[in-house]
Amino acid sequence: NLKSHFFSLFRSCAYLSLPLPPSPLSLSHNYPATMVVPVIDFSKLNGEERAATMAQIHNGCQEWGFFQLVNHGISEELLEKVKKVSSACFKNERLENFKKSKPVSMLNEHLEKNSGEKLDVVDWEDVFLLTDDNPNWPSDTPGFK
Repeated sequence: NLKSHFFSLFRSCAYLSLPLPPSPLSLSHNYPATMVVPVIDFSKLNGEERAATMAQIHNGCQEWGFFQLVNHGISEELLEKVKKVSSACFKNERLENFKKSKPVSMLNEHLEKNSGEKLDVVDWEDVFLLTDDNPNWPSDTPGFK
């Protein structure tokens, strides 16, 4: 089933907090090949081009750490819901501890020492591992699980 393949890959290769473009990124610019984010047609995963598609996914994970999937069959409505719930989870359950974390504290100390400034509003990214058999899913965000 394509959706279960997608969610399995999504957990290992993508951030929920990044906006997903509605259509493939334009490749009309003359960027070097090393600068183009991989765009993978997920509809080819279960056809004659399966091996090539799997190789593209592998390359996206190994070389980039992410990629853009097109023709995955997941509705815009569900993608928007995932983004909304993920943002709420970060705000409700992770943000305060993240701000107090050692890396952020060290960065703030360095900035304050060198410029007298502190980080106030920054587009922080947060990652935590979620697995089906992990009982420690976030509990304060309705609809997360």
